[in-house]
Amino acid sequence: MIPGRGCRPRSICVVQFGGQAAGQVRSNPSRKGKPCTLFERRGSTDRVTARYKSRVIEHEAACDILKERLSGPAQPRTSCCDDTTCLALLACLLLSLGAEQALAASCTFTDAASAKAGKTSCSTITLSNIKVPAGQTLDLTGLSAGTQVVFTGTTTFGYAAWSGPLISVSSKNIDVSGASGTLIDGGRAQWWDGKGSNGGVTKPKLFYAHGLTNSKMRSLNIKNTPVKAFSIKGCTNRSLDHITMDNSAGNENGLGHNTDAFDVDSSNGVLIANATVRNQDDCLAINSGTNILFCGGYCSGGHGLSIGSVGGRSDNTVDGVRIENSQVVNSQKAVRIKTVSGATGLVNNVTYANINLSGISKFGIDIQQDYLNGGPTGTPTNGVKVANIVMNGIKGSVSSDATRIYLLCGQGSCSNWKWSGVSISGGKSSTKCSDVPSPAQRCHAGQGKRMLFSSAWTVETSFGRRRRTGGHGDGSARWISHNLDLKRMIYEKFRA
Repeated sequence: MIPGRGCRPRSICVVQFGGQAAGQVRSNPSRKGKPCTLFERRGSTDRVTARYKSRVIEHEAACDILKERLSGPAQPRTSCCDDTTCLALLACLLLSLGAEQALAASCTFTDAASAKAGKTSCSTITLSNIKVPAGQTLDLTGLSAGTQVVFTGTTTFGYAAWSGPLISVSSKNIDVSGASGTLIDGGRAQWWDGKGSNGGVTKPKLFYAHGLTNSKMRSLNIKNTPVKAFSIKGCTNRSLDHITMDNSAGNENGLGHNTDAFDVDSSNGVLIANATVRNQDDCLAINSGTNILFCGGYCSGGHGLSIGSVGGRSDNTVDGVRIENSQVVNSQKAVRIKTVSGATGLVNNVTYANINLSGISKFGIDIQQDYLNGGPTGTPTNGVKVANIVMNGIKGSVSSDATRIYLLCGQGSCSNWKWSGVSISGGKSSTKCSDVPSPAQRCHAGQGKRMLFSSAWTVETSFGRRRRTGGHGDGSARWISHNLDLKRMIYEKFRA
């Protein structure tokens, strides 16, 4: 949806697939004022058009207008999909899925072997109460373009000591979803031994989503993954919406370990919206990739919202990330950037905005360049550059033994950081920070219970309007330009 001038700035526009043959997607007409816009698809394979003001335009141009109209920082929201921005992005991606000719057959499979054998002949695949045999994968790779996959009932997996994955999917223009009441049960106690992927029994990753293009996953309910849940790798224009991962049973006796929810590698254009995660490791870990948006998330029990670890892989670049409107509670860390000691790479154009945190036991904000899997070295290295980092509206509290903000950069490797409205209470200030660019250089400050960073410049928007509120000289003006370019870059992934 493209917010038109008739839209009220705080109205909620609801995306709907209309029940009529025209296949309309429109804003909620019951709201006062004009509808935001109207998307229309004529026929199953015809072009997608959008009506914007008095014009009818192609889908690509519609998304261009969308991108321009959403070029300001996010406003606080309690849920990502109450936000017109994210709904618009989802609508653009949704419309792009209608270009493939539908297959003839709909199929229901009750076992993994049948699903593997018949997966390419079905337009809609229903997976009903699948029991995957030990040591085997529910293989959904190479699906026909445009396939819809629906999980129903409970999907379970036999026990074997192996690396997995338990489920694997690849294709383009596909839609993977879970019906109401569906559960994907990873098996928990069969594998959990407190060592995760660092030792003990070999444990399978749950879900490989590799090589997906213009595809989405939504409404999946997952619990008790052996180790990591989603591996997102080699994907282009991929969305995950309303994914629930509950590994809270792994808190007992520390048995759950390395239970990352979303690991992103070498992908361009990833949207993760409205995730609910209870685990013992990263809620989000972006190891490499470009143009990634995480919004409306709830993360509990783990290591928070992470960039990295970056370095030591075949792809060591993270560029163009926005993490916004999310909560991190009862976790070790909340906001985190970690780069590998002695490695090379780049972390660039990363924004954290409107993150609320509470019950954090180690670090509120943690940026460190001394990371090793066995533990940090304490001595930062400068081979991975960390540039153009934005912290905007990071607020909340940490426990009494935690450190509010910990920043450890290699010599000359961190540059152009912009912080605004960062307010973290409780805990203690860091006794060890190094080579940190202004304004974050005050990480030693705040001997009391509160520390506040405030940049002289802010950008406020109401569907594209921008207001200058202070600052000094050309540097601040360049920062405003950079922030708008960053947002445009992230939204570019949703073009057809």
